[in-house]
Amino acid sequence: MNTLKTDDCSTEKDSLIDHYMAEIRKRLPVVDKTLELYGELLLSEYLDVVTETASERYQSADDLADVVYEYAAPLLGEKVAAMAREELKQSPVVLTANHHGVDYFAQSVQGTLLFSQRKLPNGQKAKTVPVLACGAIPLNNMTYPRGMLCYDITEFKRAGIPIRLPLFPKRRQNETVSLTGPFEKGAVERAEKSTRKMVGDHLISAATGKALMSVLEDEYSSPRVLGLSSYSEQAVVINSLLWKRLFHNSDTSQLLYLEQEEIVRILLVRDLKSETSMASLLMLDVDFLKILLANLDDARGCWQSEGLESRILSADSLRINPTKSTGSFLFWWIDDAGRRVPLVLDKSSDLLCLIGISESGVEHKVELTANNLIDSLETKRLIPSTFTCFLVLAFARGVTCAGGYYQADYLPVIQQGLVKSIEEHGSHMSLIPYIQGIPTDKYLSGMQTVMRRWEHGALHPAGPLEMIASEMSLNDHISNIVEMTVHDAHKASLVETVADAAPDQVMSEDWYARLADQLGSYFAGNVVTV
Repeated sequence: MNTLKTDDCSTEKDSLIDHYMAEIRKRLPVVDKTLELYGELLLSEYLDVVTETASERYQSADDLADVVYEYAAPLLGEKVAAMAREELKQSPVVLTANHHGVDYFAQSVQGTLLFSQRKLPNGQKAKTVPVLACGAIPLNNMTYPRGMLCYDITEFKRAGIPIRLPLFPKRRQNETVSLTGPFEKGAVERAEKSTRKMVGDHLISAATGKALMSVLEDEYSSPRVLGLSSYSEQAVVINSLLWKRLFHNSDTSQLLYLEQEEIVRILLVRDLKSETSMASLLMLDVDFLKILLANLDDARGCWQSEGLESRILSADSLRINPTKSTGSFLFWWIDDAGRRVPLVLDKSSDLLCLIGISESGVEHKVELTANNLIDSLETKRLIPSTFTCFLVLAFARGVTCAGGYYQADYLPVIQQGLVKSIEEHGSHMSLIPYIQGIPTDKYLSGMQTVMRRWEHGALHPAGPLEMIASEMSLNDHISNIVEMTVHDAHKASLVETVADAAPDQVMSEDWYARLADQLGSYFAGNVVTV
């Protein structure tokens, strides 16, 4: 592994870099604003901005720390869970940029790495890394929770565009991560066979193949992991174990990669038992909900009323032509087949309830009473929606949620829509100052600081397998990582940001090979390489 210290970067061949950076800034307002305000800050300085907390909160955030402890202790041990509880009570800040599943996606892994370097209010570096990852995504999501991502492939023109190695079969690719059962030993053995073939066919390097086999044999095949009851739990444990590998089993940093919806489910059950909680005040008030439904209709991260209501009216055709994603109002219902069913407020009923139609045409109704919601949450027939997750975490408890470039765009919109709805309703006005005081634009993704260098100098992303294969310890390079500027860290992550936010800008088959060459020239220094 090399750590390059040169301060000056070559701009001789940066036209492709500049082109993509301009496109990203045009399409992602959060990135544009961040680079405008903080682009020249060191990452260590930017972390202080991202981890600011609210001065006042409507409800205490201490019970979040308690729930994290209860969730993590059986999976990661009492010592790690207790440490996380203590640090969350000091500083209620969590990373919400990531998707759940075992994480090999370079951009999110390296975002987690940056978050791990945050400081507590006493000035000391945090020892735990609380990630509340979204589990309401399919296994075949861009971050690929279905299996593993290998970036260090042998064909240069495709380098940096990872090969996908599946763990779950293709027929299950649309399953929701939070609802997926555990993988079994047979799946691991098939992945091992595929790994040997990829090395034999020279698709991935021998070093990466060796690292992958080691991970499959030691982490995935562990009786402790295979004995867990869900893929979600397996991901919590494996992510923690891979994190320890990156730090050579040092105790300096402990990763708690937890499912966001599970944390919120437990907190919401507690909230619904209190008539004065923000959730009880707002979610059980039919007049308020009608206003909220209209004010946040079509907002990113929320719901599309027209599509949801059309789904109800066209139930007979759903079996043949499933409707496109519409989001869901407050919750998702889980049907008997384990599939998510989007819900909308039932305007035709005298009762306060939600209604949804599954893709098999079955109608589901959820009465919005505290007791019924508690029962449905405890039996896991309801999953909190994105809106509800942030209502419970950010707006009620004042938890700072450092998110991705989409979250930092839509969460302020949700904040404004929530305040507007309370004002129009006229009740619960005392909640507004608390909601308005929550920092909702905190952004920590789209940045990378560790790259893979080819022999001729080109640079491409490095995921955890590439770092493990290099036998590096992140502990030896943290000072160099946090001394990178926010602007350069965005450039280092261009390939994955372009693929996500501007896929139409991929101009040729070898687009990334050309970009990798230019990044190699640009980063004549100040980047950590493996």
